[in-house]
Amino acid sequence: MEMSNIPSVKIFVITLAVLALFLSACGSAATTSVGGGAGKLAFSSFREGESMILIMNADGSEPNALTDISVRAKQPIWSPDGERIAFVLSKEEEGHNLDIYLMDEDGSNLVRLTDFDSIEVDPTWSPDGTKIAFASNQDIYTDTAQGLMSIFNIFVMSADGSGVERLTDTEANNMAPDWSPVGKNLVFQTDLDGNLEIYLMNADGSGQINLTNDPANDQSPSWSPDGTMIAFTSDRDGNEEIYLMNADGSNVNRLTDDPGRNKRPTWSPDGRMIAFYSDRSGNFEVYVMAIDGSGVTQLTDHPDFDGFPSWQP
Repeated sequence: MEMSNIPSVKIFVITLAVLALFLSACGSAATTSVGGGAGKLAFSSFREGESMILIMNADGSEPNALTDISVRAKQPIWSPDGERIAFVLSKEEEGHNLDIYLMDEDGSNLVRLTDFDSIEVDPTWSPDGTKIAFASNQDIYTDTAQGLMSIFNIFVMSADGSGVERLTDTEANNMAPDWSPVGKNLVFQTDLDGNLEIYLMNADGSGQINLTNDPANDQSPSWSPDGTMIAFTSDRDGNEEIYLMNADGSNVNRLTDDPGRNKRPTWSPDGRMIAFYSDRSGNFEVYVMAIDGSGVTQLTDHPDFDGFPSWQP
């Protein structure tokens, strides 16, 4: 009897092993974060009466504040390792001058990176996490019609704030840089041609070329994780919408189609989704969609401003 049951025992053991593998696979799928990465989004909000940085799950749940209303904090950008956040901060005692700061993912260990008598905004990390590019209006030039003019140029510094170097040097506003995933190039917006266009340049500022050549305003470029595409905002169809193009500026496609203003696209770590903010509901909220523009989902729901989303790697 015992010998005759051996095949049945073997079958039972094999069945248990297969079932365990199946449950393990299901568990892995169930715990896979929305959009990949850590499954968190940082964003700016005025929900407490002052600009703060919050973090939430990628489905919009469990929003928690990382900064308080004693300072004005906005434009959070995750480091490539997902452990730090670069952001823009101003203090009342300093006349609300804007500077670039750094903090850990839980809001601790606040470090000031820039300290100039000018405005520093739009931080973006190099893919290896060693450098941060940003826009600053520390340059002044003389315009024949308007006199002294303050303009923004793009600079780069080490991630500890040292070694600041200029990347652009034109009598135009150059802002919103974004680093390519391989680190060789940056895209940025500029009004060099009279309207906002998206330009590409080498990481040292050389080789600047126009990617969008449209009479409308094209701005806020965001590189896909695989480096093949760039999402951006444009009003070329009458209002601000999110568009997608190849990294060389070809094959432009419109992703959103809504009367509201749709701004600042940012990619999920797996490259399958794009977060942005829009006032389509009456005030600015954070939304997410697939990269073909489908499945638009509202993540935040608050009567005050929510925007500038950044996906944690």
